[in-house]
Amino acid sequence: MLSDMHVGSVFGCWHKSDTTDPSASANPVQQVLFRYWRNLCQFMRQWKPTLLLLNGDLIDGPNYRSGARYLTVTDMKQQAECALALLRMIPIRHAEVYGLAGGDYSSSEFVDLHQMIVESLGGRFFDDQLFLDVQGHTMHMSHGGSTAFVYYEQVLAREGMFADQTSVAGKAPDVEIMLRAHWHKWIHIRRAWKGESDRHTIVGPGFQGQDEQMSKRSPLRLVPDVGAVLLSVSRDQVLIDRILYPTPLVRESMVKL
Repeated sequence: MLSDMHVGSVFGCWHKSDTTDPSASANPVQQVLFRYWRNLCQFMRQWKPTLLLLNGDLIDGPNYRSGARYLTVTDMKQQAECALALLRMIPIRHAEVYGLAGGDYSSSEFVDLHQMIVESLGGRFFDDQLFLDVQGHTMHMSHGGSTAFVYYEQVLAREGMFADQTSVAGKAPDVEIMLRAHWHKWIHIRRAWKGESDRHTIVGPGFQGQDEQMSKRSPLRLVPDVGAVLLSVSRDQVLIDRILYPTPLVRESMVKL
């Protein structure tokens, strides 16, 4: 599972050869992220994934909150073309692809371009959520929107409680694996669920450095994780792992006098 690439942000990964804008050159943070991305793609060639889940915010969008100040390019179509170029580096020739849009529903173009990216990869687009049966295990993927300022696990515990309530009421399938994003954090909670089955609640890392919103809100707490979630699912077991990279320094960490 990949999420929160935020391509187009000056703090997100960028493939400068894929833009028609000569001013859109990769900055030092983007260069570090692109090295990580190439490493991830090399790992995937060995791992040979059969399923790619894209859990939203693949592009940064219009960046309304900061008046587009922190965008490499303001054209969302260019952002989407660059995201597509990056995703095509992943060896997914024989993989099934499913994707969602993410958080910025104030822009219909943002959603439409996510659909274009997913379908250009030969995948299926599901807008805001997806129930997926994998080898008899039900996954529920949603980008998410509620952010805990502290104690992330409390919010995720409530997600599990709501999942139980809706399934008992017959309003949704039983969910064994919950996949979330948005927080740019790697979190995996595993707890006893039904019989010999455990419930897995997963929040995936992003592929972006600390952006201006994280820095303004809490610069020493909202430091993102960078990487991807790895899932291995068979009839008999569910295994969850991750690949993480050091968070690139967006700003100088120390000024020497």
